[in-house]
Amino acid sequence: MPLDRHDVRDALVGALCLAAASTLGDYLWVWIAKPHPWWMGVLHGAGMFGLVGAYLGLLSGAPLRGTLAAISISAVLSASFYLLYGLIGPRSAMMLLWLLMWVAFGLLQSWLCAASLASGLFRGTCAALLCGLTFYLLLLPGWSGRDPRLIAWTQLLRWTGVFAAAFLPLRLRLDRSTASAD
Repeated sequence: MPLDRHDVRDALVGALCLAAASTLGDYLWVWIAKPHPWWMGVLHGAGMFGLVGAYLGLLSGAPLRGTLAAISISAVLSASFYLLYGLIGPRSAMMLLWLLMWVAFGLLQSWLCAASLASGLFRGTCAALLCGLTFYLLLLPGWSGRDPRLIAWTQLLRWTGVFAAAFLPLRLRLDRSTASAD
């Protein structure tokens, strides 16, 4: 079976945890982090998506490797945003890097679980497409100049939907491999 109830539970728990952290991150970004220097964006991205790696690592028995790899991935992609910002615009840069990040997390998931590169690429691409569409529909329209009247619970629901769309494909069981521990 490609997804069992435990995989769905794991995806939803991960989505809710990351959504809570993202909602807090949005609040801090809007109310505290002004102006937004590039290095704060890199730290914000590395911190937020280090949590993705920690969660994927926890599920596969290698939380430290997952965290460190995800921080590296997201720091590079967050820094790339500031390089691409002036070339293709903020929304295009955000969407491109958002998609690439989930493909990278699919590959990370495969590495953590000792699964094939092809399965990681497939899962990551599915996560990128589903999560990218959800991000585009739910969050991107209000991304530039975030509303300072953020309503936490609606933002939490939006982020939960976005991250569930990413975590469900990442939990697909395309091959039965065992994970190694840190």
